[in-house]
This record gives sequence, C-alpha cells and structure tokens, in this order.
Amino acid sequence: MDVSALVRQAERECAAGRFGPAEDLLSRALRSRPDHLHALAVLGLLHQARGEFEAMEGVARRAMEAWPDRSTGRVLLAEALTPRGRLEEAAAALGPITRGPGALPLACCKLADVLTRLGRFSEALARCAEWIERWPEDAVVRFPLCDTLSRMGEGPGLVGALREGVARFPGHQPLRRWMASAALYEETPDGDLLALARSHAALIERGVSPAALRRRARTGPIRVGFLSGDLRTHSVTYFLRPLLEGLDRSRFWCSCYHTGGREDAVSERLRGLVACWRRCERLGDEQLAAAIRADGLDVLVDLAGVGTGSRPGVIARRCAPVQATFLGYPGTTGLGAMDVRIVDSTTDPLHSESSCSERLSRLDPCFLCYRPWEDLPPPGRAGGREPVTFGSFNSPLKVSGRTVALWSGVLSAVPKSRLLLKGSGQEFAEARERLVSAFEAKGVERSRLEMVGQTPGVREHLEHYGRVDVALDTYPYQGTTTTCEALVMGVPVVVRVGDSHRSRVGLSILKAVGQAGFAAESDVGYIETARSLANDADLRQRLRSEGPDGLRAGVLGSALCDAGAYARRFESLLGSLVDGDPGTGTLSAPGSEVR
Repeated sequence: MDVSALVRQAERECAAGRFGPAEDLLSRALRSRPDHLHALAVLGLLHQARGEFEAMEGVARRAMEAWPDRSTGRVLLAEALTPRGRLEEAAAALGPITRGPGALPLACCKLADVLTRLGRFSEALARCAEWIERWPEDAVVRFPLCDTLSRMGEGPGLVGALREGVARFPGHQPLRRWMASAALYEETPDGDLLALARSHAALIERGVSPAALRRRARTGPIRVGFLSGDLRTHSVTYFLRPLLEGLDRSRFWCSCYHTGGREDAVSERLRGLVACWRRCERLGDEQLAAAIRADGLDVLVDLAGVGTGSRPGVIARRCAPVQATFLGYPGTTGLGAMDVRIVDSTTDPLHSESSCSERLSRLDPCFLCYRPWEDLPPPGRAGGREPVTFGSFNSPLKVSGRTVALWSGVLSAVPKSRLLLKGSGQEFAEARERLVSAFEAKGVERSRLEMVGQTPGVREHLEHYGRVDVALDTYPYQGTTTTCEALVMGVPVVVRVGDSHRSRVGLSILKAVGQAGFAAESDVGYIETARSLANDADLRQRLRSEGPDGLRAGVLGSALCDAGAYARRFESLLGSLVDGDPGTGTLSAPGSEVR
C-alpha cells in the first residue's frame, strides 16, 4: 500500500470539500502507518475544517508523541486549543518552536495571534519585531505585526507597518490588499484610495485572462449569485437576509458561495432561502471561478470587495457577464472585471464617479435594508438622568485620531458627561490604556471614560445600549450595523458627514429613518448636535419610547426596514444590469420616498 499516495488523494478530497472520503483514505493510511506524520497533519486539518477541535487535539497529541522533535504536532495542538479559549496552553505548546535556531515562522505567526487574544499586545509587538529582524526576506512574518496593530485599534501604526511592508515586498499581493483596506480607516484622499486599490488589482490581474462571458437572452429566471466569506452570524447577514427573503423566486434563481470557514444557525437559515448553496473555503481561485461559471449566472454579487475574506482573484477571472460589489466593503476594488458598485445617491452623489474603478448603480432611497435581531430587548431607560452618557460600539480601528478629537469636543461641550466605548479588545488593560491616553492628550479625564469588551451574545450586546443616551458615530469610517442597532434600540446617533462613501453611510441611514437632523456637515455642527441632544431629555425620552412615536417604531416602519419595497427595487436594479445598462442612474420604486 502506497501510504503517501493515499494521503495525497485525501488532500485532494479535502480541497474539494469531500471530507468523508478524505477521512476514509486517511484511516486506511494510518492503519498501515499509525505514525505517518503527513497523514496525521492532514487528519488534524480535516477535523479543524469541520470544527471538531477535540478530535483535532487528539490527533495533535498523537503526532507530538510519535514525533517529539517535529513542529507539526505543536502547531496542530495550538490550533485545536485556541478556538476553545485554552490560550495559555496554546502559547506553551508553541514556545519551544518560536525561539532559538529551530524557530519556525508559521509557529511565530500563530503565537502572535495567541498573545493578542490574551491581550498581551506589547509582548506580541516585541516578538514581531524580533521575527522581522530574524527573517527580513520573509513577508509572512510581517502579518502578525499588522494583525496585532489592527486588534489594538492602532490605525496609523497599521498603515505605517503595511506601507513599510509594501515598500519591502512590492509584489506581495496580500500586503497590498491589506494596505488598500486599512487606508479606509484614516483620512486618506479618495484619489489615493483608488490608486492603492488599482495597485493591488494589478497584482491580482497579472497573468489572469478573464473568461469571455456573453450576456444570455432574458429567458427564465435571472440567475444571481452572492459571494462572501461572512454568510453566518455577521454584520453582512443583517442586510443580506431581508434581500434573499424578499426576492421573487419565480423571477430570480439565487445561489450563495460561502468562502468562510465557519457556518452556524444563520448560515442554515440563509441556505434555506436560495436554490443553491456551495461551501467554497477550500477551493482555489481557478476552482471556485469554474464552479461559479458552471452555474450559468447572469450576475455575481460580491459582498467583500477587497476586505477580510474577499476573493478578488475569483472576480478577476470573471464568473458572470456582470459582476457587482455591494454591502460589505465601503470602497472601490480597482478590479477591471468588477463592473458595478451598488450604492445610493446619498453615499455616492453624482461627483463620486471619479473615485472608483466601477460604474455606480444607485439604489435609492438607501442601498441597505436592515433586519434587526429577532429577540430585541426593550429600549431601556433614558431621559433626565445625569450624567449624560455618550457611547460608541464601533471597531477600535474606526476610533481614529479625528474621531477622538470630535468626541473630546463633545465631552468638553457637555460638562460631567461620560463616554462608554464597547468593542473588541476593550476587555484588555493595554487596549484601554491606549485609548485613555489619546483622550487625556485632548484634555479628557480618564474618570469620564468607560471601556467594555465584547459580550458573548447578541442580546447581551444590545442591552448595553440601555446605558447610552446619545450614540456618537466614528469618522471618517462610519458605523453601519452599529448605527442601525443604536437607532432600533431608541438611541439617537450623531453623524459627521464627509465626502466619500465610508463617511456618508450614516447620513444615508439617518435619511432612510427620517432622522437626518442628527447628521452634521462640520465638526462644529457635530459637537453642537450632540450637545443639543444631551440637553434635551424630553426628546431623548420620546425617542426611547416603545410606543408608536418612539425611534424603534419609526425605524421598523421606515424605508430602512421595508424589505418588500427594497426587494422590488433590487429586482429592478438586477434587471437593468442583465439588460446591459448598469449605468450611473438612480433606481427607486413608487412610494419609496424616505419617511
């Protein structure tokens, strides 16, 4: 029996997502050679792909026992322990293979991930600097540095590290993609964002010949596919689900291509809304592009742009006659094969065409449709209490220097007020101290700040809005899901309106729910709007009401949550794309005026 041949065949089966046959092959191989390291490694990765981390741990320990001098078992063990929160054990497993002459870059990258999950950011940064100095020719060891800075919310530091990495490795595609995405968090001019996107796209498109796909005649349902790595409990699905529920199945055949590694109950619900669901996380770009083409789509809708989990290499190969980017990424992709960006007239006014490589199709009154969490808690108390609490539950990366300056101005304008920040990483002292120092530099006492980390469930997360009187949006990269959450929880959101899509989404949402008065066109206006809301306890109490005059009722009855009308508008847009006129026009439906 050729054990190595069996293992190679098992790898091919895993790559195609056929885990059952792969496991059978590996069982045969390991019956013949119980200590075959390659077979053990593939079996461990198979368990990881299926979320079977206890079984993966067993395989890892088996590999460590059989091969104590090899790193494979230790890396597998760390990967098995991390998702179950056994982080100190994972760090201990990696220790011997991250120091000394036998250190491995892969193990070092994993250790940095574990250290940041433990909140040991300074230690992670110090180790990353050591590894970059040790392996200056290895681009991969720069990733843990960038990841640590990202989790800390260090936007300028992240952009600086990525800029240095791109300068050192100009042809490294992942670094350029991350650079294009990270620049959105800073006040990067739109022209520079477009240049970064095109620089990344040029690497993606090098040596790739897009398929020549003709638009087919309009016979039968329009075939639409959605490509995303986030088809699970994720912000994207709050907006995708009402669309999939609302599309007319007699006129639209829909498929989903999930490139993410995890699925959950939300994935199952989405699966039931489409005719075809494909798990594609293990497919390479060529394989995935071929699989999508085989489904004969008219339109492929990408939900990730060039952000986390995106597959720009698939888009570059062209999988449908029309390819559009929508929802999950607030910037241009720079890809020649991405034909359209779906936006609205508020996020992208008529002067916006020059800032992106795609044609703009505007879906008015709002390019979004929001489906709140089904188990919404009551809006909670608010009104005349003192001190007034401002709040933001956005990603720490969005809390830019400009944002800190704005919020500090608000706190100065409203004496004794407090600021509650909730986000990933805020449970760690180092992350909290970084933010406190930024506010202290603007004259804000630390006693007026409170930081809260992530909570285990969605309901628990939403209940924290009961502690907030007025929500403050970030700038220039605004919130989307967090803005919708705050509004449906009865909390007014103050928005600073900018000139680009990422700094105009808040205005689009507020207009859609009839609360455009909370949006300000200047820093002074932002501070004054927040001050005015803080001083109007009666208004805040009315907004917090669960009755028909409350903000929640207004949101649920608005264009933002009208899934039926939204689906009809989206259907019209899809029809225009298939008919060959993506244009730059505005699509709206009768009676869709913002309320």
